[in-house]
Amino acid sequence: MYCDNCGRENSPNNYYCEFCGAPLPSGQKEPEGNFSQKNIIKGIHISRNRVIIIAGAVAAAVCIAVAIFLLSPAGAESESKYSEAMENADMYYDNMEYDSAEDAYLEAIDVNPKKKDAYLKLADLYSKQGKTNKCKGILSDGKRETGGDEEIAHELDIVTCASGYDEYLQNEIIPEEGKTVLNEVCYLDSCPGGLVDTYYADFDDDSVDEMITVSYIPNDADCEALIRVFQFEDEEVSLVDEKTTPIISVGFTGTSLCSFYLKEHEGDFYLVQNSGADFGDEFIVFGLDKVEGIKEKKRLEYCGDLYMDFSVDGERVFYFEEEGEAHDEYEYDSAFEKGLGIYRDELKAFGLQDKAAGYSYESEDFRMFSNAKEGDESEISMCSFMITYDDYDEDEELTVEIWSD
Repeated sequence: MYCDNCGRENSPNNYYCEFCGAPLPSGQKEPEGNFSQKNIIKGIHISRNRVIIIAGAVAAAVCIAVAIFLLSPAGAESESKYSEAMENADMYYDNMEYDSAEDAYLEAIDVNPKKKDAYLKLADLYSKQGKTNKCKGILSDGKRETGGDEEIAHELDIVTCASGYDEYLQNEIIPEEGKTVLNEVCYLDSCPGGLVDTYYADFDDDSVDEMITVSYIPNDADCEALIRVFQFEDEEVSLVDEKTTPIISVGFTGTSLCSFYLKEHEGDFYLVQNSGADFGDEFIVFGLDKVEGIKEKKRLEYCGDLYMDFSVDGERVFYFEEEGEAHDEYEYDSAFEKGLGIYRDELKAFGLQDKAAGYSYESEDFRMFSNAKEGDESEISMCSFMITYDDYDEDEELTVEIWSD
């Protein structure tokens, strides 16, 4: 039997053409009883092919329509206006004329609300100005207008998370514990405790930032820092873990300087506490993890002057003391380098081996360990504490100066 539509031969038992799907010549009765499963499958296959062909034709038509529009005078004019508005906006941004830049980016969005660049750059401008709500709003608009662009959606997630942490700081932490005094020297009994510094980073590679905070707890001569890690999940902020740590170094006699900085190494984040005082230094590496919380990974302690005492995790690993009054410089330096070598080996797992630098007698402070290196993106300075005896006070009261980097 031949199809009137496509002219191809079909089985005499067919009621629809197995090649084009058209009804076969009239006069044939509709089948009674059960359909042939084979013919049903063929019919479905033919229908799907026709749907695919139609969908492809529609997509091609849309592409052709867009191309025609862009090549048309109206489309070319629209693209030209968008490019001009973006160029003006970028120029204003670079010149720190932020109000004019905002107007120009909004103009570009009005010309073509389907392009993502203006949304992203305007969001960056709002973020730079600390306008979190406006930043969230323009990214939400961009996500909707561009049909859920992935880059815009990712930036919106970041801003939403940061906004959640900021609200938590303002509504929960600061009202409860306050903010400490920065960049002022004051006595311990008059220096208020409270929040010192915060930093957002994705510690566990789940595309959502965690927040780490450092707060000051003035406990007489102990002077502790409170470290906390928070997470943002389901639009809520919750505490992951917290830990207190003394900020006066071992061997403290006159001035103790304690610094905190973050180190990223091979996808892991560590918080480093580097404390130094007269004849004594301490270097602690804390792991930061949403499961393990804040866990001490490594502790190095050094005491020395005419002697050297190197300890790792509370155990002495090397000791050297000169015999007699004579100073053998070669023997002393050799021993010191041996102790440094042990420390460097211990710190390799964290990418911190260069921090066991040894004392530099050309610097103002004789520190065993180095702080974060400026310009190194894997090392982020947070805050520092300086505790010292007041030479002008007969009771030798301690004073403190705290600053955020």
